[in-house]
Amino acid sequence: MVGIKGQGMTALAEILKARGADVTGSDTMTESFTTDAVLKAARIPVRPFARLNITKKINTVIYSTAYRLNTHPELKEATKKGIFVQSYAEALAELFNSFPQRILVTGTHGKSTTSAMVGYILEQAGYDPTVIIGAEALNWKRNSRAGKSDWIVAEGDEYQAKILMMRPTLLVLTSIDYDHPDFFKTKKDYEAMFKTMRRRLPASRVVSTNSYYGKKLRYLFGSHNQQNAERAARAAATIGVRKSIIDSSLQSFRGVGRRLEYHSDPKAKTVLLDDYAHHPVEIRAALDAVRKRYPRRRIVVVFQPHTFSRTKTFLNDFAISFTDADAVIILETFSSAREKRGPVGAKELRDKIARHHPRAFYAATHRKAARLALRNLSSPGVFLAMGAGDVNRIFL
Repeated sequence: MVGIKGQGMTALAEILKARGADVTGSDTMTESFTTDAVLKAARIPVRPFARLNITKKINTVIYSTAYRLNTHPELKEATKKGIFVQSYAEALAELFNSFPQRILVTGTHGKSTTSAMVGYILEQAGYDPTVIIGAEALNWKRNSRAGKSDWIVAEGDEYQAKILMMRPTLLVLTSIDYDHPDFFKTKKDYEAMFKTMRRRLPASRVVSTNSYYGKKLRYLFGSHNQQNAERAARAAATIGVRKSIIDSSLQSFRGVGRRLEYHSDPKAKTVLLDDYAHHPVEIRAALDAVRKRYPRRRIVVVFQPHTFSRTKTFLNDFAISFTDADAVIILETFSSAREKRGPVGAKELRDKIARHHPRAFYAATHRKAARLALRNLSSPGVFLAMGAGDVNRIFL
């Protein structure tokens, strides 16, 4: 598995090993990942990227789409040797479609939390599901669960329309807002993909709601999480889980990593929070939740933009998304394999935010961002790291 340390890749590796495969992987060894401990505990060997890792003993090579077939040395070697090569999305779809009972959770926002909720409810109800999600489920301290039943719950990535390879028997749609402008050129293109998924199933097998779960969640906060809980509850009820089990499961559900995850005591003088929000709608939802929980505290946000195309497309929306923060610090854009540069970067975003916000700053490094944050914090206060890249390194 090439790029095995990615959240989805690690989850898939664990499931494949539990199903009897001999799994090894490669990745960069120069930085730490939250999945390092998971792979070590699963006794899945990880080596540095090297062409020599690809031997004729390998039946299949699965690769993260952060890497390309025609440039990565291991993928080129696998192709040269005639070894079967699959992308992560293709391998996930093959595994998912092999199960008789298949629950797919997809949408723009809330996929990881909702799929983890559904998986946890089914576990508590005795369904023994296999679960693959894109973030750590804090109840399990991992992002997968290897079950032995006919049931699978998976988070579906809408980027590049990958979810169209999956054939769910129950579809859970979270909230949908235009995203991934580097692939979907228009909002209409983006929405058409979800409409295609919906048309494949009868209405009774599609869960999509914006209503709120009727009880306050013990470990999570924010109206967006109440909506995630409502979708998970309806999905579980659709397949016959009793309401009492749904309610007790949601009350003991601890959330997923990097979704308003505490890095401090919730009542500390300076509360430290980490959130994955990287879309304007997600930023507003997360900040609204934090402001309602801590109405009298000063809130300082360090935000790391994720991809240049998203920043450019939603520049005006980003500019007005930080009103619930007392200060906002913009880190350099987190570039990905799909984009190394672009016309609109972190400095341009900071300038745009400054037109609407009295305290907007730019920081070239995590260390500078941390210093700026400390200068703008007061006690009691909230320090929120936000973004889909490595902004959470600021807590190290």
